[in-house]
Amino acid sequence: MLASRQARATFADDLYRYVIQGGFSGLVLDFEELPAEAQADYVSLVREVADMLKVYQVKLLVAAPASDPAF
Repeated sequence: MLASRQARATFADDLYRYVIQGGFSGLVLDFEELPAEAQADYVSLVREVADMLKVYQVKLLVAAPASDPAF
């Protein structure tokens, strides 16, 4: 899903609608055990979701493993 720009856009749009319709003040992204080759696409997803949520001043938090030097 992360490697496809269209799939990321669909996922980001679904998250955006869920958060806005639910009246939530924030969202946490917590993807577990991402392979190294998916990390750049994950960063793209985070940016895309952040840009959508910023319009409504919704906070985005990203969980990342502190002990993993790849992050």
